Amino acid sequence: MKTYRNKENAPLEKTRGILLLVLCSFFVFMNSVKADNGKKIYDNNCLVCHGENLHGDMPGVPDLIINRAWTMNLDAQIHKFVTEGTENSGKAIVMPSKGGNPNLSDEQIKSAIMYMRDILKRSSPQ
Repeated sequence: MKTYRNKENAPLEKTRGILLLVLCSFFVFMNSVKADNGKKIYDNNCLVCHGENLHGDMPGVPDLIINRAWTMNLDAQIHKFVTEGTENSGKAIVMPSKGGNPNLSDEQIKSAIMYMRDILKRSSPQ
C-alpha cells in the first residue's frame, strides 16, 4: 500500500491514478473500435483487389506483404495515395480514387489504413 507524505493529497493522487487508468482504457478501446471499423471498410472497399491478407488477389495488384515499400510512407502519404488513386500510372491495372467508392470519408480511409497496418504487424516475423 502506498504511503503519502501529505495525507491531504492522498485522495487527489488516487483520483489522478484512476483517471489516468480510465483514459488509457478509453484510448485502447477507441483504437480497437477504429480497427474493427477499418476492417469493415477494408472488407467492403479494398478486399476484392488486395485480398484478405494484403496479398493482392487480382492479377497486377501488388502483394503488400512482400512489397513493403509503401509501408515506409507516413499514413498521410498513404491517405493521399488512396484518396487520389493511381489512374494515371500507366500500369495495366490502376487503383481508382478512394478504391472506387467516392463516398468514403477521410476518417474511414484512416480507419482502413490503420487496419492494413494491423495486418502488416500480424504478418511480420517476430
